[in-house]
This record gives sequence, structure tokens and C-alpha cells, in this order.
Amino acid sequence: MKKVIILGSCVSRDIFRFCNQEEFKIVDYYARTSLASLATEPALDKEILRNIASPFQRRVVWYDMEKTFWKIFDNVEFDILLIDFIDDRFNFYKMKENAIVTISNEFRKAIGALDRQKIISNVSNEYRIFWQKGLNMLQEKASLLKARIILNKAYYANGVRGGGQFDEAFQVERNNQLLDRLYNKFERAFDSVETIEYSKELLIADPNHQWGLAPMHYIPEFYANALNVLRHTPMT
Repeated sequence: MKKVIILGSCVSRDIFRFCNQEEFKIVDYYARTSLASLATEPALDKEILRNIASPFQRRVVWYDMEKTFWKIFDNVEFDILLIDFIDDRFNFYKMKENAIVTISNEFRKAIGALDRQKIISNVSNEYRIFWQKGLNMLQEKASLLKARIILNKAYYANGVRGGGQFDEAFQVERNNQLLDRLYNKFERAFDSVETIEYSKELLIADPNHQWGLAPMHYIPEFYANALNVLRHTPMT
């Protein structure tokens, strides 16, 4: 059984809905976060967490606030670190100096009104600086890993199975440009990183997806492609 840690989104998590339980074990899942957020200091706000009813949603916001991801380097046993950057679609919020968190849907609902002056856009120079710092931190720590890093190069789907396109509200082109830039930076930093790549024929949204219709909820063949790569990834 291969043990997996996910730093990414449902795009990576949903792959494992299509495999046998004996094949893979998800050791932990760090969603609604970003290397930009992880580059900054912890900023736990218990009042915000108390406003989140769902245990899963509360946990992902807590992980993001506390930068819990970095603890995987403290003798946590796993075989694959699976990374995607779909959740960099969110903007970020400055909790205090040098401490930002992801403005995920869960965080936004829990905090209520946002101070506009504290919002950091994911197209801003400030975001790029934080993200690059987070990438540098991961590079430094990667030498401690016995596990393989695999980059899951998922992009937004522009089309829907059966016909149709996503409207401008989803900002498909803008988000894919951001993803392209982040994936390229990551591959330059980790020049021998293993990747999961997808043809245009696989980047199609599924109107019958478990989580509903969205540009990051794909047809089953998308996940089968990813699973095939992971199955053939040798153990370290």
C-alpha cells in the first residue's frame, strides 16, 4: 500500500475515489492552502474556527492558519507527496504582519466582513513574493523527504461533457494562466519532479460529478489517467 500526503485540492483527493482501499492510504490532506500562505507565520484565530460547523472545513482552515503542513517533515511516514495548485484560485487575507491565510469559502463565511485593505490578490506582486518564498522553503526541506514528489498538473476544464462552456464568472482562462505560471516555476525548481499530465480530451467537466458541476470536477477518465501514473510510481 502506498501512503500519500496531498498538498492541493479535491482535484488530487478525488483520484482516490476510483481505486481500491488496499492500493493507497491518504495520510493527510492539506486543502484550501497555498505555498504563499505556508510561507508566512501561523495565525490561529479560535473564534473564526468556532464559526465553522463542518469538522472537515474547520480542519482545513485550522491547518492553513497553523501552517501544519510543515510538520510532515518531522518523521511522518509516507511514499508520495502529491501537489496541485488549483486552490491558488483564492485570494489571501493578512491576519497580522507576515501572517496570511487563504480566503477559502469556509474562511469567508466564518469571518464575516473582510477588511479590504487586508486582502492580497492572487495576481498581486505581494502574493508572488510569498509564493516564491514558500517554494524556496519546500525546496530546502525536500532533501529531508524519502517520499517522491509528484506534481498533478491539472488545469480548469473549459468544456462540459455533453456540451456547454463555463461563463466568465469562473475565470477559466485567467486561472489557467496562473496555474501555468505556478507549474512552470515548480518544475524549474524541482527539475526532475514527476508529473501527471492531461490531454485536452481529459480536461472536461462532468455534469454528474459527485461535488457538482465546476471547472475542477472532471470526467472519470481524468482520474483514471492520474491513477494509472500513481500506480506505476515505484516505492522509494
